[in-house]
Amino acid sequence: MIKRIVWTTKALITFENSITYLESEYAKKESDNFIKNTASVIKNISDFPQMYAKDYSLNINKAPINKTISLIYREKSDRIEIIYFWNNKQNPAKLKSIVN
Repeated sequence: MIKRIVWTTKALITFENSITYLESEYAKKESDNFIKNTASVIKNISDFPQMYAKDYSLNINKAPINKTISLIYREKSDRIEIIYFWNNKQNPAKLKSIVN
């Protein structure tokens, strides 16, 4: 059964922030690739929710979008919640406070 995808407010904000970051630090092509890769990853998650690495202590999955940004999501019984777009250069300890 394909589960519906639900974006949290934090996910929407960090998605937009990621696009802004990529456009300011790199070429527009990078932000376009980010958007395209995000759509592809979400399709993969929809079809195969367990496809990406799981952090059992936080009950989240982390799907890489590119070298610097990963999509953080959680599988629920009836849906998949996109929680956050994580900059991989951040301190991993910070992720705990974001997803709880």
